[in-house]
Amino acid sequence: MDDQEVLSNITADIVSERVYSDFLSQLFACAVGNWRRVDQLSVDVADLPQRLDDIDPDVLNSFRVSWLDFPNSLHGEGFCLIVFYAESIFWNNAILFNRQLFLKKEI
Repeated sequence: MDDQEVLSNITADIVSERVYSDFLSQLFACAVGNWRRVDQLSVDVADLPQRLDDIDPDVLNSFRVSWLDFPNSLHGEGFCLIVFYAESIFWNNAILFNRQLFLKKEI
């Protein structure tokens, strides 16, 4: 798999698998619109550090994530956009995510 496929798989898993909920909790603790390095949010989160080792170091150094409120979602209230971006390869993935439901489950 190339780096883009690995990034796509990792980001899909982060938002869909419960084992990565600590990553999302850390992300949502950050200010809206604040970009963070994915590897820094991944420390001690399941197998994410090992999975990130499969990515070229230059790509990993540019791999960032942020989130934005999305109050006008067609799906109702509580949604946000999670945006992953790896500048070195011009790769991105924007995911519509029900933050409100996630936070309720975390309580």
